[in-house]
Amino acid sequence: RLGWRRGGNWLNYSDYNFSQTAPSGHLPKAGIVHLQIERYAKLERLKNLLQAQNFKEADRETREIILVVANRGKEGWLRVKDAEKFPCKELRSIDKLWLEHSGGKFGISVQHQIYQSLGGTKEYNEKVWESIGGRLGWRRGGNWLNYSDYNFSQTAPSGHLPKAGIVHLQIERYAK
Repeated sequence: RLGWRRGGNWLNYSDYNFSQTAPSGHLPKAGIVHLQIERYAKLERLKNLLQAQNFKEADRETREIILVVANRGKEGWLRVKDAEKFPCKELRSIDKLWLEHSGGKFGISVQHQIYQSLGGTKEYNEKVWESIGGRLGWRRGGNWLNYSDYNFSQTAPSGHLPKAGIVHLQIERYAK
């Protein structure tokens, strides 16, 4: 109804109508409603990727959602304060989708439970950090894996995905 989609596809910014003939509500594009719709569309895409068991693309989409929600899409990375202030509602939505479509094997809450079970707290502890890396399958032979070496299938260890999870970011920030 706002004219942001044509033929079922979202318009590029250059295709927006910047005149009085635009549908009511078409502008501003940067409005709150647009952000909510964009988040919903991304969550719907994540759901579809997870239903298809396309865990690699789902992980990438999770990262994109996190960046959009934190308003850091342009930068492509999060600051510590972004992780600390990340909205719980959005975090729960992402986690719920991962849990539902992995049979409870993958998700941010799974990672968090494992981290806590190893004694993890907000305080950095190198042993805990290395332990969770091994337990989640993020380390092999004492070395941290490159992203291309991750296992994007159901055979991965519990908590292995999403790599882009906030818990990973929170754990990583205490390592620095």
